[in-house]
Amino acid sequence: MSFLDKIKNFFEASPEPDGGKPAAALVDIHLNEFSAKVASLVGSVEAKNKGLKQQIKERISLFEKEAGNSIEILENFDLSKRKEYEKIKLTVQDNLNVYIDCTRKLLNDLKKANESALFNYFNKIFSCINEFNRTSHMPYEKATYLIGREMASARSLVNQFARDISTLAEQNKPLFEETKRVEKLSNLNNELEESKKLENNIRHEISKIDKEIESSGNKAITLNNEVIDIKNSADYLKEEKEKQEQLKKQEDFEEELKEIKQKIDFKALARVFHHDKKKTQLIKDYSHNFKDALRTDETLKIIDMVNDSQNLDIFPLKELQAHLSSSSPILKTEKKILDIEDKIKGLETEKAAAKSKINEENKKLERIAKKHEKTIAAIKSFLAQMNIELKEK
Repeated sequence: MSFLDKIKNFFEASPEPDGGKPAAALVDIHLNEFSAKVASLVGSVEAKNKGLKQQIKERISLFEKEAGNSIEILENFDLSKRKEYEKIKLTVQDNLNVYIDCTRKLLNDLKKANESALFNYFNKIFSCINEFNRTSHMPYEKATYLIGREMASARSLVNQFARDISTLAEQNKPLFEETKRVEKLSNLNNELEESKKLENNIRHEISKIDKEIESSGNKAITLNNEVIDIKNSADYLKEEKEKQEQLKKQEDFEEELKEIKQKIDFKALARVFHHDKKKTQLIKDYSHNFKDALRTDETLKIIDMVNDSQNLDIFPLKELQAHLSSSSPILKTEKKILDIEDKIKGLETEKAAAKSKINEENKKLERIAKKHEKTIAAIKSFLAQMNIELKEK
């Protein structure tokens, strides 16, 4: 069975006893089954990869034992009985030691080569062997000048190890391809699950905000009812009557101020006191804003100035000024209503902010939905290469 058939087999609801349908047959898989099928497929491939890794480790372990014995033989090789020149023997011995060191380094590098991805694991092993061949080639050539058989045997062990690893890699090429495809499926599935998770989290957040808006609305209703109750109370009606009376007095006050202002000839008054800058400024102030000038003219100099120059009696200004200095008290019930209305405004502000946040969350949902559709399309396209059709409904 090809690795494509093996993958297809995982997506079949009821696999055939002989190992699955032929590659040409179309397999249907529903979206709601996809995640479980991928998880099962990932588990199967991981088990195969784990088994192959174990084979590699066992072969490395055997090589470590064989190479260890070879190193021991090379270390115990005695050149003292050879009749060659001492200089030659020293050169051979030095290169023998370098070769032994290269072998030890190879064994150490192989121990460190435990990569998580199987393809990378093989590449790392081949890299270790290539590095050994590069660094040990010259020492090997020089050491074989006097140590032929033992060096050839040691080299043969490395070559056989390399051939065995190459054979394993060649035999498992379909597994590499299967692993790559399964990883792609797993990544796409993870994207799908992540988008579902994000969508659920956002919908939960929107539901939470909706409840907050509902709660704010209920609080506002309660507060509005409190305002209605206050306005229907005897205290409010009494204070409202007092307020109307105060407004009537205020209107009378404004009218009286207006009448007094109209009586005064400010141009004539300015001509009389043009030599006095302070009095001229005071006349301008009264002419431009009678009420503000009356409020700041504490000694009411304007009364004597008008009385002396125009023989007008504007002494009522004293009483009117006193009226200006007394602020209208805020009614108790009115203050309560204002406080409640401030709370209602606060709730409305919170409600508006919450609605704005819901709009933002809905925009996130739209972006996630687009990404979700894109992922589904990628899954469909990828599965179609293996003659598998993904159905959403």
